[in-house]
Amino acid sequence: MITGTTRLYAIIGDPIEHVRTPMVFNDWFAARGIDAVCLPIHIGRDDLPRGWAGLRSILNLDGFIVTAPHKAESRVLCDAVEGDGVHTGVVNTIRREPDGRFVGTLLDGRGFVRGLQNEGHAVEGRRFYLAGAGGAGTALAYALAATGAAALTIHNRTRSKAEALAGTAYSQARRCWPPPVSLASTPKVNGSLITPESASVSAICGRLDPRFRI
Repeated sequence: MITGTTRLYAIIGDPIEHVRTPMVFNDWFAARGIDAVCLPIHIGRDDLPRGWAGLRSILNLDGFIVTAPHKAESRVLCDAVEGDGVHTGVVNTIRREPDGRFVGTLLDGRGFVRGLQNEGHAVEGRRFYLAGAGGAGTALAYALAATGAAALTIHNRTRSKAEALAGTAYSQARRCWPPPVSLASTPKVNGSLITPESASVSAICGRLDPRFRI
């Protein structure tokens, strides 16, 4: 039950209809008797600064998740950045400090790698193919490299972004455009906005497991 003391959390993005975060958070709150609720908030691609000011003015909002396309701009708007957000240039998690400051960090990559490991998939010493070099792709590239992936092939619609990410996230990453034809035995990670069922990604990767999309 939502009351006057309920603490608020949110996820912001554009679009927002597809997100599952509110269901996960609200089930977790309910199971533990926590007086909190998570809401989806649709902030348009060009409206983040104005939306950010609105979020800051909601005093019972303790934090929020950031999804596409706001991860890079959110890092700029944060009062402070820590963890993976410092070197990747993007954030996906914002918390409000007691003094009202918004502090951002990035959990996408580390959470994804932990999920792979929990499912029994080793990262260290393996080669990976990554579709996408945006906010999620950046987080994934850094996390895979930091966990010991042997090589990383990055495909992105804009070649320069893929090359820049390869050069900064992983000095031994393969710069590849277009992607190689023999990817059958390489784990494929979708860090893009396209769905696993999309024809464009299926032609490159085959059918991707939706559990491994971020």
